[in-house]
Amino acid sequence: MDYTTYESLHEIIRNTISNKYTLAVANITFLEELESKNFVVYITQLRDAFTHLMNIYSVDIFTRKSYVLEQLERVNGHLERIVIDTYRKICDYFLKTIRNTKRRKDIPAFELQIAMKVRDLRLSNESMTFDKKRDGFQEIIEYMENIINSK
Repeated sequence: MDYTTYESLHEIIRNTISNKYTLAVANITFLEELESKNFVVYITQLRDAFTHLMNIYSVDIFTRKSYVLEQLERVNGHLERIVIDTYRKICDYFLKTIRNTKRRKDIPAFELQIAMKVRDLRLSNESMTFDKKRDGFQEIIEYMENIINSK
């Protein structure tokens, strides 16, 4: 993540907001609707992310480039953690729904399949990017929704 002009910096920020912030807010809203409660912790994390974003605009972006890049990394870190954590909470909710709606004898098979899919996303290595985790959780959630909606 590097920039050479105001425009390239704004493009980086725009991409971060359109990819991660939008997804984070969608997940938070979805969780709040599912569980009928507010998730203040995520709102606080969003505020923290935007505090770092505002810090970028408080300095000269060319003379304090390392500071700006550090702040961008912090924004990305906050947003990525929110997205992944909310995906985990959505998976937990759907797993509870599966346990409550499916036949008791089928539940271990569903749990095993879900656990095998989640295991790969928990690996911490350089090849496991945020995009791969995001896509993996989206596939798991879709899989769980299919289980819930099946007869």
